[in-house]
Amino acid sequence: MVQIKIWTRVGPTEDELRVIEAVKNIFPTMDFKVNEQIVEGKGKSRDAVGELKQKIWAKCILDTAREMMLRNLDGDSTELLIHKQAAYANKVALVNRDWESPLGAIHIEIQSKKLEELIDWIAPETIKGKPLSAKAVNSQNSCLSVRRGKNQ
Repeated sequence: MVQIKIWTRVGPTEDELRVIEAVKNIFPTMDFKVNEQIVEGKGKSRDAVGELKQKIWAKCILDTAREMMLRNLDGDSTELLIHKQAAYANKVALVNRDWESPLGAIHIEIQSKKLEELIDWIAPETIKGKPLSAKAVNSQNSCLSVRRGKNQ
């Protein structure tokens, strides 16, 4: 089973509805709630990060996303951070630390007994933008094919 938790702070100068819009741009299938200035959503399948995967492929940042998820491995969980303002513009920009996004990052916490398979699905190993695994090749040919509008 996969457990996904998305959360971000609502800063004192931010509009709560715009913060929710930012996270919904990247995670449109998830429901979010606000509790004590924290926007939070939870998912129980890899489909919850499907739009994130598409945006990673479209931007051709598979290697970066993969490296960040592997670096943040902790047992059967990992974390990925994305820039909140980029998400509001419907884009994915990865950050290493919360403070690299001036208004705070959007935190994506992923837990799964088959975490390496999930990482391979989101961002498989590549050579020149082409995934090495047969499963990924069958689903997406290359990050450039997604960028050009193919295989969507």
